[in-house]
Amino acid sequence: MPPPFASDEDFPELIIHELTQLRAALQGLSTAQAASRPTVSALSLSGLALHSAQVVHGWLLAAERAPEPVAAQEIPQLSARIGFSQMYAGSEDLGHMPVDEVLAQLDRVIDFVRTEGPGLFELSVEIPLGDHRWPGSGPFVTGRWVWQHLATEVARHAGHADILRESIDGASAAELTATEG
Repeated sequence: MPPPFASDEDFPELIIHELTQLRAALQGLSTAQAASRPTVSALSLSGLALHSAQVVHGWLLAAERAPEPVAAQEIPQLSARIGFSQMYAGSEDLGHMPVDEVLAQLDRVIDFVRTEGPGLFELSVEIPLGDHRWPGSGPFVTGRWVWQHLATEVARHAGHADILRESIDGASAAELTATEG
């Protein structure tokens, strides 16, 4: 169950909760299982976890740097600072990446959110989007929008992870979360 959301200061804990849901979906799987695509989707559990972690890290750094924009060519370098070796969309073939490495990367981002997230930027900060405009947005989004976007995107991917995990071995989110927590 997500943590109580009483104020804007709870955004980091909400993101950590959703990333932990993704982490739970990977528990007990082999590298091959975590990298498998057990449905018609091109997504794997490893890919979803790495993509979600990278998105969280990238958006938080972009908000921290505001009002300076983050150029697209800078994103791989920023991601490398926390251990990402490439950019992840979720559909890459990750059969070569041990599931423990995926979990370690996810843990680094969870630790980043826990230690750096609170107070990293003001909710009212305007983050320039440059050429990466979000549908319906203007030239910038706010810090509040970033937290809200991350909460919804990571929760959506945690739901995807539930379906993928159930397709692999029938394990449910409820039982996986109970063993993770």
